[in-house]
Amino acid sequence: MNVIFGRWFQKCKSRIERRLAKREAAMTFAPSFDASNIHYEVSERVGAISCGGLGAMHLLARRIGLIDDIDEKLHLLQFQRPYSESDHVLAIAYNSLCGGTCLQDMELRRTDENFLNALGTQRFPDPTTSGDFCRRFDSGSIQALIDAFNQTRLRVWSKQPDSFWECAKIDADGSFTQTRGERKAGMDINYNRDWCYHPLAVTLANTGETLSIVNRPGNRPSHEGAAVELDRALLLCLQAGFRRIVFRGDTDFSQTTRLDGWDANAKVRFYFGYDSKQNLEAIAENLPEAAWHKLERPAQYSAKAKLRHRRENTKERIVQEREFVNVKLISEAVAEFEYQPTACRRAYRLVVIRKNLSVEKGESVLYPDERYFFYITNDRECTAAEVVYEANDRCNQENLIAQLKGGCRALHAAARSGKQLGVHGDGLPGLELESLVGLDVAGNSWSLAGKASGPEAVGFENGIQNLPQCVHASALSDRPEGRPHRLSIARLEPALANLLPTTESTEVLIVRPTEVGIRMSRSDKTPRAIRGKEECLKNRSMRSAERKAPARRTHRTISLKLPTELASKTSLV
Repeated sequence: MNVIFGRWFQKCKSRIERRLAKREAAMTFAPSFDASNIHYEVSERVGAISCGGLGAMHLLARRIGLIDDIDEKLHLLQFQRPYSESDHVLAIAYNSLCGGTCLQDMELRRTDENFLNALGTQRFPDPTTSGDFCRRFDSGSIQALIDAFNQTRLRVWSKQPDSFWECAKIDADGSFTQTRGERKAGMDINYNRDWCYHPLAVTLANTGETLSIVNRPGNRPSHEGAAVELDRALLLCLQAGFRRIVFRGDTDFSQTTRLDGWDANAKVRFYFGYDSKQNLEAIAENLPEAAWHKLERPAQYSAKAKLRHRRENTKERIVQEREFVNVKLISEAVAEFEYQPTACRRAYRLVVIRKNLSVEKGESVLYPDERYFFYITNDRECTAAEVVYEANDRCNQENLIAQLKGGCRALHAAARSGKQLGVHGDGLPGLELESLVGLDVAGNSWSLAGKASGPEAVGFENGIQNLPQCVHASALSDRPEGRPHRLSIARLEPALANLLPTTESTEVLIVRPTEVGIRMSRSDKTPRAIRGKEECLKNRSMRSAERKAPARRTHRTISLKLPTELASKTSLV
């Protein structure tokens, strides 16, 4: 930080401390807020933005090499003009960091001059461009983006002190993400009868960072796919150089088919909850009383201020007055024994907690009760109580998941799920009609949109077989709300010219510079109309020179091959 700015902030902090310091004040009956008016000063040369930490976040992303790693690992665009893959990823991230709740809020960012100046850019992706970028992802692209994050993560971890490498605590849990959409692929009904997704979150408890998030339908069990993600996190931590790795999870994640493999690694320790079954409860009930030890849980915090009188428990009073059945915890005891799950070849340490409960109704005690909770681990050194504390510490992951759902909205319903065809995921393989004005139907005798009656009307043989059937009215991102009855103007991009069938040649006048990146048809059956990856990588060296060149409005003439029937009804704009 600049020395002068540091002094300014220090003086401001000192003034605040003096104003907030407790001191004797004269008795007054006047309101404390007595300002008559607020004066605003506006300067032409000085601009401001509400998200003051944006510059620090972008500087951090650049210094740790995240921007270069994304461009190196992720390849979704044929031409990086005017945005690269890292620009799109950071644009979506900055939109959330600046208070955006959806892609549409990116319009606020791109129309803020000071925001653009803070990032040192001429333009910012609009919502439709970012939506198109999101729809290009498949499972391989998502894994490539995660690899880019991991490559940067390893670089940041390498600068940590030696104590950081002692132990890596990896937690896994699932959480429901509800959605009100009706056409979102992959959503399903959970046991609460809610339409939702069930993402799996694997996090590192040491730093609170997310190692991976896997989206799943809402009716899938919590442990589905968890073993694969835990193995990936294990490889990452071993590659980084951690001396010990700990897996933690609730009862759904005690996947007995994987315990032997994890136990074979001397660096791995696991603490999983284990389902309370009848055979296990029978073993716990037959344990001698000498095997049980009272469980003393440490205090959550120590009060530093003077202790105050505790207020009345309102819930407890209402439950007693209305004579509801109330289950109270009296005490806890802990014991352990050896147990070999059916799918395992060796026995593991099973720690059991016995909760002594009192079932009450009103002020009367109905009967005492006992309930058992089990934890399985391969840790032979810690005491039984320490195993319980370690397993219960995973509950802090719930706070992290709540932050992912709230502030950064990382667990909100996805824009699309799975590999999509078409402009807006409607099944129609078509074009993103946003870039250049190209065709005008002569006389408006028929509507292009009216020809696209459904996915069954579209066929593939050599690129786009019939242009009127592929153009969809809902693809126009800048149109007003509501579907138009007639559509007379279609917008085409020059890069898609060689996708059209070869019949008659028609000239199309380009009247806008290519400012918005190429949108391509994403059908597996469409012939590839892009350059190979090697040639695309060669063009990356020209990216910096092209960005410095100012955008000029040029008029170029290209030749498109259109169907005969369409060419006869086409005129130049």
